[in-house]
Amino acid sequence: MIANDIKSAGVMDLSYRIDAENEGGEIVYSLPFEGAVNIIPAMA
Repeated sequence: MIANDIKSAGVMDLSYRIDAENEGGEIVYSLPFEGAVNIIPAMA
């Protein structure tokens, strides 16, 4: 999802998250997009 946003729109929206649910549909783990990527700033 992140790569597609960058590819199609040139932006990375880190306000979303990845949720893992158990068989009953209960969210058992949540990972914000911000925690799913490493951002390496450009060198000055």
